[in-house]
Amino acid sequence: MDPAATASGMQTATIKTMIRCRPLPVGKKEVVAVDAARPGTMSINHPTRNVEQEFEFDGLFPGETSQEKVRAPLAASRPAAAAA
Repeated sequence: MDPAATASGMQTATIKTMIRCRPLPVGKKEVVAVDAARPGTMSINHPTRNVEQEFEFDGLFPGETSQEKVRAPLAASRPAAAAA
């Protein structure tokens, strides 16, 4: 992260947001859809109001993704530790 000062003197930072859509128990209605054609995009359908909202993230993993596969890109994006 590279903080930068704004006109108001506050610092800003850029972060990466990654989401893992966990699988639902058997018998539960799916409300989250991952769009494979648009990486990082998911939609959420409100179960009773029939309203859909779309969200974008830096990384998005479907429910069947293992925890190890989720951690791999995170580990690769971390800077190497500084030598003491």
